[in-house]
Amino acid sequence: SFSIPIDAAIDIYEQLKSNGEVARAYLGIYPQDIDRNLAEVYQLARPQGALLTRVSPDSPAQKAGLKTGDIILQYNDSKIMRASDLLNLINRARPNDAFRAQVQRNGKQLTLSGKLSQAPSDVQAQGRDQQNNEVRVGLRLRNLTPDEQAELATDDKTGVLVTAVDPTGLAARSGIMAGDIITNLNQKPIATASDFSDAISSLPTKGVVTIEVMRQGIPAIIGLRIE
Repeated sequence: SFSIPIDAAIDIYEQLKSNGEVARAYLGIYPQDIDRNLAEVYQLARPQGALLTRVSPDSPAQKAGLKTGDIILQYNDSKIMRASDLLNLINRARPNDAFRAQVQRNGKQLTLSGKLSQAPSDVQAQGRDQQNNEVRVGLRLRNLTPDEQAELATDDKTGVLVTAVDPTGLAARSGIMAGDIITNLNQKPIATASDFSDAISSLPTKGVVTIEVMRQGIPAIIGLRIE
């Protein structure tokens, strides 16, 4: 499951207190973990780093020279062991922050640098059940950028990006993670965050419904238990 470090939570609180909203940073990458087999393929001493399965066009990542297939081993002064390490660092950053990434590409290491931009606004995903009680799914979502949507459209799908997951919510218990792209909820296609909220509002008061996601470029179906 996905957790938010305490210093990131404090930063979010301070931004909400000062500005009434949170300005999130955007790099424009789709990272995945390195397992033992991939570590051997990429000639790594052990499973470590974040493998980039996609780099969004015209994103800060592309402008910095990052490419699909790159492995980020260090981001600024932090070593990257898993994709979640990298996502946590980006979530804690702010738009216009400079970044430096140590990357392995084709067996060679290089250092790339750039500047983060501002991510599209995300929203709290919630709705109301038939008894007018809030459905605490425990997600924050944002709509995909046009470039991200164009990449997803190659699979004839639309969707919304999960930017954060409350560890105590229903979504976390079902295994949904930050970075997932939700494409369908309870047999209803999802194209925007509003679509997701509408779908939540029509959920049953109890039972299990399906959520279809794209995770690291791979489709999956998850059962969400409503309690």
